[in-house]
Amino acid sequence: MLWVLAFAVLFLALLIPTLAVLLDAPALRRRKGGGSGSVPIEQPGLHVVEELTRRLLLLEDDLDELRRTVQALQDDVDVLQGQLDATATPDAGRPPAPPSN
Repeated sequence: MLWVLAFAVLFLALLIPTLAVLLDAPALRRRKGGGSGSVPIEQPGLHVVEELTRRLLLLEDDLDELRRTVQALQDDVDVLQGQLDATATPDAGRPPAPPSN
């Protein structure tokens, strides 16, 4: 009797992901009318162009933000490199020696 229960649990455990894959299939989504925000293949046109334009604008904004971040990081590296170079010289932190006459 216990093996029947174990088999039923195993069957249900395998059935859940199988149904999820089948219900999310593109052919089924087209039949239902698009579902989950996808653009049906039968209706290419202005909507597709608008969506691609929106995505392009978002990518351009992300690219601008990344450029600003890289520039800020480069500025930080330059400052840290200058501090490192200043501490690496043997006379760093000492007052200049008085001129000898």
